[in-house]
Amino acid sequence: EEVNLRGTVLEGSVDGESKTFILSGTDAHIFVDVSSVALPDGFAEGYVIAVKGDLLESNGKWTISANSIQTGCPSKYEAQ
Repeated sequence: EEVNLRGTVLEGSVDGESKTFILSGTDAHIFVDVSSVALPDGFAEGYVIAVKGDLLESNGKWTISANSIQTGCPSKYEAQ
């Protein structure tokens, strides 16, 4: 099933070898597999992003297989 989630890239969770990271929300965390998508400019740990992809379960572990990742412009959220 395809899902669209927004959350924060958990500090220290980006694994370049396995091409995964953890997306952190208010009440939960989920692994994101980015092996089939290019990471956009502006992607970094601690940043809020939107992930669209397929929700998969394997051995009791839920993962999103990302189809697209969007980052926001941090200056858009800064106080003026």
